[in-house]
Amino acid sequence: MKSNELEAALTDHDALVVRCVRGEIAFDEFLRTYDSFYQRWALDGHEGDAALLAHYEPRIGVHRRIWEEVETRQTTADHARDQGHLGFIGPEEAMRRLAAIAHDGGLPVDGGTAG
Repeated sequence: MKSNELEAALTDHDALVVRCVRGEIAFDEFLRTYDSFYQRWALDGHEGDAALLAHYEPRIGVHRRIWEEVETRQTTADHARDQGHLGFIGPEEAMRRLAAIAHDGGLPVDGGTAG
């Protein structure tokens, strides 16, 4: 992948996260559109240019956390209630985590633009 392609993809997916956290799109729409971005783009480095990925690491880190803390654990509220002891989370907890990750990553969830 090229730097400009990665930059554009990160910008698009950052904006998608912000829109979800702000309530502009529903969480289920976010999941469909986000489409496991971190894995789909091999941002873990198993297929990519290590120097390029290192350059964007702070931004990629946000999406790593979304993959690890939200996408791999999110399930229905009923399943989370029954299987929460196994680490599953329901939609409300998934949204809480998404918002915290976005905030920690400096995404402009409270308005404004990312710095």
